[in-house]
Order: sequence, then structure tokens, then C-alpha cells
Amino acid sequence: DWWEEFVYYRQRSPIMISSNYYGFDTLIDCPTRVQTARAANITFAALQFRRKIERQEISPFSIAPHTKVPFCTMQYERLFNSCRIPGEECDHFARWDDATHVAVFYNGVWF
Repeated sequence: DWWEEFVYYRQRSPIMISSNYYGFDTLIDCPTRVQTARAANITFAALQFRRKIERQEISPFSIAPHTKVPFCTMQYERLFNSCRIPGEECDHFARWDDATHVAVFYNGVWF
């Protein structure tokens, strides 16, 4: 709890830049230099992964297979349908079970 509070909720730097664990931009299924095409590929791959999480189709794996230390999959529930809500001194986390949209920010406009 203290780690989450001080590293994520009290931190004022952007999470996606300072603490990004996604790595979806490394996908090379359809390599392209067109930014909108890359964004579409990443969104598609993320939604495929979300479906696997919802259907519980993700198999457990180890961070270091030779030591058999399992990767904690509890964080998967926070990957989608969630956000950090700004607070004056400390932010908080919110999650929705019924989210059905993707928000896109382009050229100063939300879609």
C-alpha cells in the first residue's frame, strides 16, 4: 500500500512515461512508420489481450523461469477500464466493469 501511494498516487510525473509497463509499441506484426496505423495496431493488440484477461485465457508464467518465481497476475485487473483520478495531494485509483469505449487524444482533441 505504501509503495502504491508514494510511487503512483503522490507522484506528480506522468505514469506512462515514468512507469510504463505496457511495451505494446514493440509489436511488429504490421511494421509501419505511420503513427495512426501504429496506434491502431497497438489498440487492437491491447483489446485482444483484454479479451484474454476477461476470459481467463492467460496462462501463468515465471519472471525467471529457472527459479520458478511466478509473475503476479493481480495487476491485470488494473490494465483496462481504469484510471488515476487526480487529487490535491494524493490521487486515487478508479475502475469500471462496464467500460466499452477507447479514448483517443489527437491534435488537442479527444475522440
